Amino acid sequence: MRRWILIIGFLIGFMCTGSVFSADDQAIDPQVIELSNRIMQDIFSEVKTSQPKFKELAQFSDQNLFKNAQGIYAIKYEYKPVAQSGDASQQDLPYELAVTIDGMEQWTFEPRKGMFNYGFPLLKLKISGYQKKHPIRTQFDIDPLVKKYGQILADEQQKLMPLKIIIEPTKSSFTTDEDVIVEVVLRNVSKRHMYVRPLNKDTLYFLIDDQYWGTKPTEAAPDEVQKILYSGEEERMSYRIGVFQQPQTIHMMCFYRMAIHGVNPFGVQEISIVEAKK
Repeated sequence: MRRWILIIGFLIGFMCTGSVFSADDQAIDPQVIELSNRIMQDIFSEVKTSQPKFKELAQFSDQNLFKNAQGIYAIKYEYKPVAQSGDASQQDLPYELAVTIDGMEQWTFEPRKGMFNYGFPLLKLKISGYQKKHPIRTQFDIDPLVKKYGQILADEQQKLMPLKIIIEPTKSSFTTDEDVIVEVVLRNVSKRHMYVRPLNKDTLYFLIDDQYWGTKPTEAAPDEVQKILYSGEEERMSYRIGVFQQPQTIHMMCFYRMAIHGVNPFGVQEISIVEAKK
């Protein structure tokens, strides 16, 4: 959950307040449309699977799935109570949800209360929709699915970034009695030279298992404010993550605080911690 909130905080480069793309720029890559359709079909399937648990999903069916103007699946659903109970705690309550993946400048659903929009500028699209549910009663919540599948789009967007953040553990696995050391690599994968900020505590933000993790470099950080990173060149900094007491696989994420078109580079890595030999 925390990881998604941070990704959204770092990655949203717009809040749909005005046009920032020309007509040509708005064209969505066909492969991205295909990926978006798979995501929407998976969301639909998960809502369908949840039907037995939530009375308000009783009327949910294939009729609630259609394609928007970009040819991407959309879901729009409204539950109208069939009967009311005299017991207020048992009353059948109305419910609405809608979700789709739109182009940056397209809107399948009209603005309204309960609306959400999460943008992925480099993919030229956004997840948008709305949800209307009772604030007290437990009803189906689309938000976890939006976060789950939004992560797929966030990962896909990183493939288009001119700068890559790569986390390289110094060993294939670490034991419970030793420091975990990783190399953080900032690589310019574009064809142009770029001004970048140095790798240090001000530019790197670490999460381990979705929790903020304060880490220190194993060497002094450079003093420069920025430098030129030439095409194909990379910067490296070694970081001491610390000692873990239990065998486990930790999920590490590193954000680089230099936005490009409103998007921050990030890297992910799984690190294996095994029991130390006695």
